[in-house]
Amino acid sequence: MNRPSLPKLNLTHKLCLMVMVPLLVNLFLYNETQRQVSSLEKLVLELSARREIVSRTSDIITNEFFAFQALMQYKMFGDQRQKRDFETYISRMTSNVPALQTLLREQMHDGLEAERLGALCNDFMRNLGGSQFSIDEQNQVGSFFDDLERNQKLKKSMVRFLTSLRFIDQKAKAAVDTSNQAESSSRAQLRNWYDWVLLVNCLMAILAAFLVTQFIVKGVRVIGDNFKRLANHQPLLPPLKTSDELEDLDQNFRSMAQNLESSRLIQLEMMQQVSNSRDKLQVVIDALPSALFITDKDGKVENMNEFAKALFEVNLNYFHQNTLAKAFQVNKEMRSDFMTMLIRETLDKPLELNAITAEKEVVPVKVSTVSFNQDDQTKYLTVLVDETEAYMLKQAKSDFFSMISHDMRTPLATISGVLQMTLKGAHGVVTQEQENKLRVALKSSSVLLEMVNRLLQIEKIASAEIELHAEPVDIWSLVEEVVHIIEPQLEAKNLSLVVHDQHQEILADKTYIVEVIMNLISNAMKYSPVGGEIAVSSRLEGDQVFVEVADQGPGVPDSKKKLVFERYKQVDKRRDSKIGFGLGLSICKSIVLQHGGSIGVKDGLAGGSIFWFSLKVPEGAVRA
Repeated sequence: MNRPSLPKLNLTHKLCLMVMVPLLVNLFLYNETQRQVSSLEKLVLELSARREIVSRTSDIITNEFFAFQALMQYKMFGDQRQKRDFETYISRMTSNVPALQTLLREQMHDGLEAERLGALCNDFMRNLGGSQFSIDEQNQVGSFFDDLERNQKLKKSMVRFLTSLRFIDQKAKAAVDTSNQAESSSRAQLRNWYDWVLLVNCLMAILAAFLVTQFIVKGVRVIGDNFKRLANHQPLLPPLKTSDELEDLDQNFRSMAQNLESSRLIQLEMMQQVSNSRDKLQVVIDALPSALFITDKDGKVENMNEFAKALFEVNLNYFHQNTLAKAFQVNKEMRSDFMTMLIRETLDKPLELNAITAEKEVVPVKVSTVSFNQDDQTKYLTVLVDETEAYMLKQAKSDFFSMISHDMRTPLATISGVLQMTLKGAHGVVTQEQENKLRVALKSSSVLLEMVNRLLQIEKIASAEIELHAEPVDIWSLVEEVVHIIEPQLEAKNLSLVVHDQHQEILADKTYIVEVIMNLISNAMKYSPVGGEIAVSSRLEGDQVFVEVADQGPGVPDSKKKLVFERYKQVDKRRDSKIGFGLGLSICKSIVLQHGGSIGVKDGLAGGSIFWFSLKVPEGAVRA
């Protein structure tokens, strides 16, 4: 008779059997542990509540004792401090009663005792207020033994109240003792239970480890050895015969190994192509007309392109034991944090520095630094653009302005002087028509001379070549000086100038700030309507004094508010070119910025524009 064959167990079945038995055992242990822990937590909560009842009862009795002690001293000696102490102790006592009632009602489920305690407390307080011992009673001597009905009521209510508290206290203390014993017993049982749980889990872990080793690890080890053989291009071990998923895994692995070998050959071919492409990319990088340096976060140079080698006439050995700072003309203090400075200062725009070659030749450059990741490390690419030609153009520009100063301004001044002398009749009588022509020529020469002077002035200010003599000056005096100069010019357009100023010191060069105020008021006059009003005011905010010039003109659109402070920029070229060259506000901006202040424009509340600038108050100055 043939025996029926046993069902074939795959890896899933084996794992389920190995996991199921420990899982059932641990589930039983977990439920029993939770039951015992819950029981212990309940005991702990009850014990805590009973201890709090004892504490509340003791507080009530203690505060009542001290309250009566203070009351007696107040009655005997009339000490107001003892009266305050009495009121404090009574307040503490009565505040503890509701809390004790809540504990009795919610934790001990003894609502009757809680209601009884509240009633006794209220009766005691009511009889205290109506007795001879009332805090408001005028007599100062009294005794429980006085044969007064209201004192007897107080004594009886007090005895009942204290007896109730004593009963609650004794009952809670007895319950605490019982709970302590129960808690100790529960802790011992739980400790023993944990010992058994640990022992059972250890046995189950040993059993599970044995089964895993017997059924799974052996096959997994074979597959692991095959992985190593595949990595070392060695022949694989014989196929597994386990009739489960490990056998399927082994077969799939062998199929994958064949595919990997084919892929490896393809990869070798691709790597050769990548290597060729990398060489071509290196050629492109070396051909870039900028010096490229790759460094770590400390500035140690790891690579550089051919342009950098040619520019500095160096190789990587030049930076041995040195950082990228060696390629720049910087002081010793900056060298330690040079990379940090580069990263911080080149976030928005390139930084202008002087590079220095191996031959100590200084090269003006613009520097930019960006970070990138390589092999899970942060590297930094620093790009240096040779600015020698730009520097030469800048020098040529400086020479050009110098030429304007010496070769154009003097002849223009001479022409203007000759025209003025001719108009005054120094060279003979001129007819009306000649006078008109001469005045047109004089006006044109004056405009051209003013433009030349403005160009020279704004270039000097923009290049920070002016020498400031900052000192504490009163802003009121500067505004007043400008008003005296400009008042005669207001009559042509029937304009009124209103000054709302205050005496406040600022730190500034008086000459240049007067020019700023003059330019802002002149600008307001140009755009104000006939009969309009210009308002000048100042105010103090923190350590800054703000000066504002408000007009009633057409205003400045939001898109042009920053543009108006640039050279030759105007809001409406057709309109504004007739009344200026767009240089005044640019001069104001340069002067204010070199003072360390701020300048801007905003819309007026009733239309028009408000041009403002701010300067710092000197340290120690009295603020208005």
